[in-house]
Amino acid sequence: MKFNEFITERNRLIDCLESKELSKSDYIEQNYKKFVDGISEPSTDIQNLDEGLIAYHYYNILAKKLIMEGNDAYFRDPFYAKKCHFEAYSNYTKKDRVTMAIMDILGYKDIEAYFVKLESENLNESLYEIVALNYFRVIFHSKDTRLLNRLRDKGVFCEGIKNSKIDDYINTRYVE
Repeated sequence: MKFNEFITERNRLIDCLESKELSKSDYIEQNYKKFVDGISEPSTDIQNLDEGLIAYHYYNILAKKLIMEGNDAYFRDPFYAKKCHFEAYSNYTKKDRVTMAIMDILGYKDIEAYFVKLESENLNESLYEIVALNYFRVIFHSKDTRLLNRLRDKGVFCEGIKNSKIDDYINTRYVE
């Protein structure tokens, strides 16, 4: 998929989510169908921002879809649910590798990062947001401590907790 097509479709789906045409789970399903299902896995060894954004989106959506699938199977087939969750976290790890590569490409310039305020107690002060200030709707989330330490070392991480730029999305459960 060409980058311009990716951005156009991604923004269309975000608009549908923001206007409440899509629920969070429907948004994830639509993204999965459009950007993951039947598409070759991208490399985590990215060369530019465009590749990075596509790879980040791929691994992030795949992980979220696997979490949803695992949650759905939890009582029916706990072994399968555990397998889905394990695969999801493996994809989150790939997403974090891509995020670190994107930060390197951007040179940690015009980046703002901070912990986000969450309704989920077990994620407070572990999930942080990274905003690429010069790009429209380029927001990353992570819990990776290596990336967090690098953001701190580069002086772009603001200590304390802030509301997310996409607060409604991150504080909505996968299944409504």
